[in-house]
Amino acid sequence: MVGAGAVGVVLTRALERTKGHDVTFLVRKGRRAGLVRTRVIDAKTGELTVRERPAVVEEGQPLPTVDTLILAVRGDQLDAALAVAEQLPPTVRVATVTPGFDDLATLRARLPGRPTARIVPVFNAWSDGDALKLWLPPLAKTTVSYGEGGTDGDRAFAEELATAFTAGGLPAKATRDEPPPSAIAAGTPLLAAYELAGWDLDALVRDRELRTLAERASKEALRTYVGGGLLGRAAAFVTPIGLAIRATNAMPSHLKDMWRAHGPKIAGQTRTMLDAVIARAERDNSPHASLSDLRRRLG
Repeated sequence: MVGAGAVGVVLTRALERTKGHDVTFLVRKGRRAGLVRTRVIDAKTGELTVRERPAVVEEGQPLPTVDTLILAVRGDQLDAALAVAEQLPPTVRVATVTPGFDDLATLRARLPGRPTARIVPVFNAWSDGDALKLWLPPLAKTTVSYGEGGTDGDRAFAEELATAFTAGGLPAKATRDEPPPSAIAAGTPLLAAYELAGWDLDALVRDRELRTLAERASKEALRTYVGGGLLGRAAAFVTPIGLAIRATNAMPSHLKDMWRAHGPKIAGQTRTMLDAVIARAERDNSPHASLSDLRRRLG
């Protein structure tokens, strides 16, 4: 498991609860000493799960013998994580949990011939002191995608992971479908707006100027990814970000807690994804003034 953040810890917890799975964390230099245990609290019941002395190696140390590598890293860390994968034997299977636009295509280009999958977690987990809070059960199943161009080996790998997660208490399903790039692009301005509002969703609801900018940027991002045809023209009238922001008044308190804790950690990822959307808009001569304005404000 490359990465011992909230997602990596929760996925590891599920795998280690499944018979026959041993997991080793690979972390950045200097982090091993602080990872003497993992603590996960059920946010509903208060039940505490403690994993003493998890197996941990740091970057630069000899890698263990493994059959599967899971990249639980942010989008701006994916290239470094893939460099780790390239050091391992070609029989090692690789899954990514990284949000992005072409994750499976990237994995298959860098690691040809290996079974690959993309994990899309939908659970809510966030830091609370030296523990993680996990809201169970999740509203939907975590998906493990093998993609449109997936082989029989990719499909079997995705099904094995989904079965293991489910057996470990984390509902999951294998699927060929992936999140559409247009949806990811349209949602990225929302993350940028949340950050500019200090990860205070109520403050974002009150900030009409920032809401308007995020809505315009979302329309530009959506139009960039669906093109200039009928869908592209329709995108000019769609305000998914506005609807999402207005819905925050009804958002459960645990989700607000999650974003306050988790949001600041993904600043680099948000910028990387915005840069990718803007670069595509520039390449296709698509409008991107609001996207660029939002990016400038992030710094």
